[in-house]
Amino acid sequence: FLKACDACAQKEAAQRKLDDLQKSQGLVSRLSAAGITGREGITRPVFSSDGHLVLAMGGSLPRLWNAETGEKDTMGEALFAKIGKTMLNSVDISPDGHNLVGGGPGRQSGTLIGWDLNTGSRVGLQEVDGFDVRYVQYSMDGLWVGWMGDGPIGIWNPMARTFLRATHSGVQSIAFRLNSEGRPELLTVAGKELMVWELEHLD
Repeated sequence: FLKACDACAQKEAAQRKLDDLQKSQGLVSRLSAAGITGREGITRPVFSSDGHLVLAMGGSLPRLWNAETGEKDTMGEALFAKIGKTMLNSVDISPDGHNLVGGGPGRQSGTLIGWDLNTGSRVGLQEVDGFDVRYVQYSMDGLWVGWMGDGPIGIWNPMARTFLRATHSGVQSIAFRLNSEGRPELLTVAGKELMVWELEHLD
């Protein structure tokens, strides 16, 4: 019924009944789709480090939700209004919950952008020559942003204005880990290849 009904009078009541049933099966909340129109969807969700917020792309803009209630969170609304029509493919929230980073296409190259969630101000902008940025992820210490395009991978420190890159053809995903000395390293995966990179040796 819900799949076939897009604007039925009974849709909200039926959705509440379904939520009540699924809460007995472990459902905590359903993210509100208010303001997401047409064929737009919610993609690339990530939790804040404290688990209270969900950050995701809601259509063409990043959005924040309260993970417990599923309602849109007001934090960052000023920032998202400023972002406007900026094209983004991926977003992530820093471990301390104070900053947001996005990656996407630019006019002639890919773009990395960092913002302060509390003030809505931009804290960094970096172009990636020749490739759109498809995915971004903060390191565990919040100092570095790992990014990938269609081939290049790299790291960016928005505050220190440090930008380093390398190439891993066919890269499909990235992640960070802490090595035995407690320093973050970047992992990249392409097919059956998993490569580990020391941040200070990228150039």
